[in-house]
Amino acid sequence: MIATKRTILGLWAAILLIGCGGNLDQPGDIGVEQRSSALTTIATKSLLITSPTITQDPSRTKDPCGAVPGDENRVWSFGHMIKREAEKNGIAPSTYTSALMNAWRGTATINGQSVPPLLGPVVAGWWTMFAGGNTTFPLHKAPFFLIAMTSRFDLRAHRAGGEPLGGEVHFVFATLGAAQNNPACPTVMYSPVTTVIFEYSPAKADENQVRDYARRWLDLSNLSGSAYLTALQNLTEEVINSGKLLRIRTNEGPETGKQGPPATGSTGWDLAEFEPNPSTKLLQRTTIKQTPTMDLAGNNSQQLSDWIWGQRDALYANAFDYEIGRIGVRSVTMLPIANYSVPDKFPGTQTWFRGSINHVASSGTEYWSGPQPTGLPAGSEGDWSDARFRFSVGTCRGCHGSDTGTAFNHIRANEPGAEPHLSDFLLGSVDVPDPITGSSRSFNEMFRRENDLVALVNGSPVMLPVFANNYVVRFRNANKCMDSFGNTTNDNAAAVIYGCSGNANQRLSLVSAGGGYYNLKFKHSGKCLDIQNGSTQSGAAAVQLTCNSGSNSQKLTLDTLWSGLGPIPRIIRFKHSNLCLLVKNQATADSTPLVQGTCPAVSDFAKGFDLVE
Repeated sequence: MIATKRTILGLWAAILLIGCGGNLDQPGDIGVEQRSSALTTIATKSLLITSPTITQDPSRTKDPCGAVPGDENRVWSFGHMIKREAEKNGIAPSTYTSALMNAWRGTATINGQSVPPLLGPVVAGWWTMFAGGNTTFPLHKAPFFLIAMTSRFDLRAHRAGGEPLGGEVHFVFATLGAAQNNPACPTVMYSPVTTVIFEYSPAKADENQVRDYARRWLDLSNLSGSAYLTALQNLTEEVINSGKLLRIRTNEGPETGKQGPPATGSTGWDLAEFEPNPSTKLLQRTTIKQTPTMDLAGNNSQQLSDWIWGQRDALYANAFDYEIGRIGVRSVTMLPIANYSVPDKFPGTQTWFRGSINHVASSGTEYWSGPQPTGLPAGSEGDWSDARFRFSVGTCRGCHGSDTGTAFNHIRANEPGAEPHLSDFLLGSVDVPDPITGSSRSFNEMFRRENDLVALVNGSPVMLPVFANNYVVRFRNANKCMDSFGNTTNDNAAAVIYGCSGNANQRLSLVSAGGGYYNLKFKHSGKCLDIQNGSTQSGAAAVQLTCNSGSNSQKLTLDTLWSGLGPIPRIIRFKHSNLCLLVKNQATADSTPLVQGTCPAVSDFAKGFDLVE
């Protein structure tokens, strides 16, 4: 008998480990003061770096008041990031900068939604003021100052289709405005409500490089002084120079002169996004990923509710360690999940779904919802509430609103030289009431991110596998990994165990084969795990073979053995034979074949395996 569900006791039962929208490192809570937190050294040195002695290090950034030509080359400056992105794409920095500011100052219609300039003209005026009247946007006078750097390796598993490997690294800049600095110098105050966020992917070539890059970020927690600054600079320069700029987000608060939506003008808060044009590489306004158009903001769209309900399983991509996070609330499953993506239009319709800006009219009270889904089964109201939350917390508007108990900003600028304000969501354990049901959810976001980073570096078992991500299959009896023998792409190459390297011939991805079955596909060859000649006999060898949707010997279920607390070992059961994948004779030597055999008892943990990144 194979256990398909389990319970985890103790500390895990009390913590909801949630990932919010992939965009938590945003500006801070309006009216919420910085308070003492339980953040660890890993959190403050490796994950969320906000100390002004680091972000405002004078050798790496420069206040535009005293900046001179060449200061845009300081590595943690707005100018440096814009300049390097231009140079990487063979574009003059002045052209690249002008394109960004022209897009920000202009109007656009995206997915049927009219996008006003918002703060673009105001920021252009601030820039001109700091530049002494120069209207060409000289980069050394850009009115921005770094207030936070964040590593978001937790986003690696649920990247949008086509995005490169490695999660994300974010740089959060505050703005310097005329209202706070008039005359321009000396600088005395940031704009407290508006930030600009550069979001990069490390764009690593393979999963081993991702782990190495993550390890170097984790190692920062053991450094201090000049050694820390040098190591951090090396990591940030690596992503700026060799990574991929995914987008620039703006979180734009109420400012005099802001040209917001017609109903609000200069009031309220708006979230917007720019990304490189695929052809010209110049920055342009675009949609906000995973976030609906404001036409759906009345919480009365049946289409939205039905779509959320239809995607309810995939929406657990917003809880990267779902089994741990939801224990005691919902039964734990070991089944893999798919990614989800908010499409431009509702499937099969001409109705716009994805939006281009999100407006937050009332700080801290915004979320996404709708009527009950069509045909919701009786007794499923709790599952609907959970699905609604999962969707909403993955959007800009929900993440910066009621679903995390945040009043628009997660990171908000303070006066120069002081720590930025952080939302309660980023400061430790916090309870947040559901905006509809009133039931409480407990968050510990930085604890979640820290556990994720340590698990990635240490090779801990993956709790919730995601389709299309590549894992190694590490057998417990020998602590060795499934390997396609000889690193060949030929059919019938033997599947064996070998010392774990994480190379492509040891990496496999789960692919849905329908009906609750999966294929396991080798990364190096694109071929599927199979049983030689489709044999149903115990002892038949496991091999790789060209994938065939009609082959039952390539279809498998991913089951688990019971082991109480902690990650439980998994087993693979083949559809055609009802036998399981085993190490032959439970040997431990390199190149020992993998075969199918009688499935182990639930207590026979040594015959199971773990999926590892």
